[in-house]
Amino acid sequence: ECDKIANQDKSMRTWPILVLLFAINVHGLDNGLARLPPMGYNTWNDFGCMNITAANVRLIADRMVENGMRDAGYEYVNIDDCWSVKRDKSKNNSIVPDPKAFPDGIKAVSDYVHARGLKLGIYTDRGMLTCEKRPGSKGHEEVDAQTFAEWGVDFLKEDSCYSTPNHKAALDEYAEMRDALNKTGRPILFSLCGWREWYATPGPSLGNMWRVTPDVIDWFGVYRSAEAMKHVAKFGGPGGWNDPDMLIGSTEGTFFHLTPDQARSQFSLWSVFGAPLLVGSSMLDMSEFDLGTYTDREALAVNQDPEGLQPVLLFSDCPKYKGRVPGAGQIPSAVQKPAPPCTHVWSRRLSGGRVAVVTVNFDSTAVRTVYCDLQCISDAAQRNGTNLRYSARDVWAKKDLGVVARVGGDLAPGAAGMYVLTPEGGAAVS
Repeated sequence: ECDKIANQDKSMRTWPILVLLFAINVHGLDNGLARLPPMGYNTWNDFGCMNITAANVRLIADRMVENGMRDAGYEYVNIDDCWSVKRDKSKNNSIVPDPKAFPDGIKAVSDYVHARGLKLGIYTDRGMLTCEKRPGSKGHEEVDAQTFAEWGVDFLKEDSCYSTPNHKAALDEYAEMRDALNKTGRPILFSLCGWREWYATPGPSLGNMWRVTPDVIDWFGVYRSAEAMKHVAKFGGPGGWNDPDMLIGSTEGTFFHLTPDQARSQFSLWSVFGAPLLVGSSMLDMSEFDLGTYTDREALAVNQDPEGLQPVLLFSDCPKYKGRVPGAGQIPSAVQKPAPPCTHVWSRRLSGGRVAVVTVNFDSTAVRTVYCDLQCISDAAQRNGTNLRYSARDVWAKKDLGVVARVGGDLAPGAAGMYVLTPEGGAAVS
């Protein structure tokens, strides 16, 4: 809930001119975790600060088993803000869960989640208070880390509300929690939630994932995240990943949701980004469309490719993003507005010489035609201008296209295309 509102209530043809940005495979915090982008669920967009209870967390864990999310690879059940109420001065100022919401404590919830083959995540803040003014971890990093470890926590998200805006001090505070977590001896995935692109540079030395954008609450937020990813892609890789925020889906009933086309486009982008896949949509009432999107094996294989290479923005006709990103410690207003009428073409090199290509139409009103042609495909594969034959698979149409000279086509407003290209022998077709 990194930058939420504090009191939130529930046709034109485009021919890519290619710009090649080199993906770099780097390693994150060496705790043996997140060798592939983490996958799971987070309560914030679904529940906000209401009904964060042990009973609901158990229901979510059960549903992730029943609907196939767990078997598709989603393993983390992450509790966001509003689970704690105070510190116990008689017990080394240890943090105390809400006794009404968690009458048996967090350890009992952790045991329940683990028994279903899932892992438990929890939330704190590097400041004195969380975004909802619950106890933060500043000055209590060691006791909190040890408490989380004793509870069997597997994932920690640390937010940045009510904290210093100084860059060095912010990094020092995150380093305090990193060291405290490592000191426990329990592997706990560490997620930094600092909302800004500059966290990507030191990110690999601090955590396993780091937020590079404000909260995604609408289609503009998806566009803004894509614009951010073109600047920070090179810093992600096995062990540490750029985090453009949660998947918000198209299921109604959550605080924020997209249209079905937009939701699938967000998932296509996050897959080609090699981004963490943390579902913020409703787990208990998820639509069949969203469930089908999030469990699609072919799209997930792009995100979870073992090479762990980062994406390349091949083309953009979007205007330079001029939005203001809030300073550390601030809680900015999440102003919803339309995305600009423009397009992107992204790629990601995959194992076996394959390459994934995603075309996306950010225009909310008009159909746009977007292609990736032979030169685009060559650049996507980083073949230095050598055109090889590629066969193509349309991921969402579930259709083999054969050997192609280009991929793409007409995209409805907010829609995306996703293709996996496999090298074949012989010269390219024209």
